[in-house]
Amino acid sequence: MAANPPVVHPVVRTLDDGRRGLFVNEGFASRIIELKPNESDALLAFLFAHIAKPEFTLRWRWKLGDAAFWDNRLSTHYATLDYLPQRRVMTRRCDSRRSPTLRRQKSEAMPFSSQSP
Repeated sequence: MAANPPVVHPVVRTLDDGRRGLFVNEGFASRIIELKPNESDALLAFLFAHIAKPEFTLRWRWKLGDAAFWDNRLSTHYATLDYLPQRRVMTRRCDSRRSPTLRRQKSEAMPFSSQSP
């Protein structure tokens, strides 16, 4: 735990262009800190199910020479083990200068934040 202390970040994040999206992931978001534990569990379960809906899913059918790019700031990536006996090669680029933020209007209520273990 000392090497990886809990981190708090917004449940909704804002990109540079003003678009907003959910910033929760079943592997990382463990609690919405502004809610009671049972309320947090229920809302996170709903959000995890929501982001896994087929209409938000892209299933890539790999062909020789393909390259895929996605924006991890507002997407969930889940690799399936469908490439064997080939080797999966991936290069990842992250901008470590940016952290999840929410820009809000003065009239907006304070949003929820989630905690990762």
